[in-house]
Amino acid sequence: MDQVFSKPARDGRPIRVFGEMVTRLWQAGHPEAAIELEGLWNELAHRYTFSLLCAYPLSVFAEQDRQRFLDTCAAHSQLSLPSRRASV
Repeated sequence: MDQVFSKPARDGRPIRVFGEMVTRLWQAGHPEAAIELEGLWNELAHRYTFSLLCAYPLSVFAEQDRQRFLDTCAAHSQLSLPSRRASV
């Protein structure tokens, strides 16, 4: 990742990342790997300043994965959950 992050960081440009792999790991049935990847993003954030956006469809978290879902949420600095809308 240093090759990707070092030049824009050195040039003072903002770095924005969309993390899709974590969701794909969840969908493939590898929640432990997904949570580990979240940790790797957090480690990278100690070396570089960047914005990481993740998008999880709530459908990937089965009822039995409640704790893993909470662990995933805990790996993020901010969360935005969909608001409940009244059906029309």
